[in-house]
Amino acid sequence: MFKNYIKIAFRNLFKNKVYSFINIFGLAVGIAVCALIALYVQNEWSYDEFHENSENIYRVWAEETLQDGRVILNTSTPFIVVETIKNNIPEVENITYLNRFSNVAGVPQNDQKISENVSIIHDDFFDIFDFKFVEGSRESVFNSPSSIVISESAAKRHFGEATALNQVLSLKIGEEFRDFTVDGVLEDAPANSSIRYELLIPEQYFEPIMGERSMRNWFNIFGPSYVTLKDGTDPEELTDKFADMMRAALGE
Repeated sequence: MFKNYIKIAFRNLFKNKVYSFINIFGLAVGIAVCALIALYVQNEWSYDEFHENSENIYRVWAEETLQDGRVILNTSTPFIVVETIKNNIPEVENITYLNRFSNVAGVPQNDQKISENVSIIHDDFFDIFDFKFVEGSRESVFNSPSSIVISESAAKRHFGEATALNQVLSLKIGEEFRDFTVDGVLEDAPANSSIRYELLIPEQYFEPIMGERSMRNWFNIFGPSYVTLKDGTDPEELTDKFADMMRAALGE
């Protein structure tokens, strides 16, 4: 009997070819669209999940009320926010920022200038994020203010197939070229990473260049900050603490 059903089905398909084609094509398109949507959603939800502590990583948001009464959310923060949070919010375990500067001139081995994206980071960066080292290690980086950690792609641009570790990289910071020693090389950030990097420099290097006044200015907004919380901390309960901290720092 089952064979008869199959025969009847095929007979109807060939009998009404146009109608059958429209139905089959529509079904195929529907399945394909659903599959693409599912893959897109899966990819979006997988962002930053490769970090071991991903569920405990939070980005700091600033809520600003404009003169016209509008409220906006800003993910960029000043340098001083790291020190202030460390001193006032004991529930925070680690904190870092990622302040990015684009089109910084660099000099590779052939003395041909190229542009790079340079990011200033706080020491806790590698305690929060699990980007993998190709050369060097978490313990061996940033032993001096002129240390630098670079991506695998940047290492190939500047040093070809040679090892990049302990090589000197010259970058134009301000009005002059300055030398940095490569302490580590990271794998390129995965496609599903919200954090992108090429060259990473410790904040200690920029403090004397930018000056204490600039580094401690609440209105010098640079880039996003990230925190991890100590075990047992409810992030919702920290909202009021952060608000009190900002009121104390900036006034009502």
